[in-house]
Amino acid sequence: MVAQASMCLVNAWPLITRLSSNFRWKIVYLTRSKDDENNTEMVAAWEHTGVELEFLELEHKDEDAENFEISFDRDLATAKIETACAGADLLVTHNHLGEHGHVYNVFVNAIVSEIDIPKIYFGYSDDNDNNLIIRPKTYGNLEIPIDRLEWCKDWIETVTPLGKYKCDPEALQILKTHSNGLNFDLTGA
Repeated sequence: MVAQASMCLVNAWPLITRLSSNFRWKIVYLTRSKDDENNTEMVAAWEHTGVELEFLELEHKDEDAENFEISFDRDLATAKIETACAGADLLVTHNHLGEHGHVYNVFVNAIVSEIDIPKIYFGYSDDNDNNLIIRPKTYGNLEIPIDRLEWCKDWIETVTPLGKYKCDPEALQILKTHSNGLNFDLTGA
């Protein structure tokens, strides 16, 4: 569950591509429609991976980030997020800081954190709080298809990112049960 386009590529690419055969993945975007130019890039980037995409279509306003405010209906957004997450075995979402502090990312984290489903949070630059690292070689160095991107490629520093994640204990157990070769040798794992 992510707030907006590009975050799934920047943060979830290593996890989803590494575990593509272990789980059936679906990425849910809080803002914009499938036909919005930013999200059409996400459709193109994920189209050959087998990942399902869903767009909750709340209005994205740049002023919200500038003012650290949310202009869409929070109750409606909460209901849409909860409905989209219902029935999932595992949720992957923004950390409590919203990675780079975007108001929508922080909002999504606040809602998803309250859902009683095991969670994996996008990691922090400080490795001390991460308990799962996914290195590019472990997902076959499968590159983010940068050639299909225009708008969001500015946020992508490398086409084979290092995945850093903080898994809650229940999510760790699910990953250990349904995968092999993941790096759980980190402090706190």
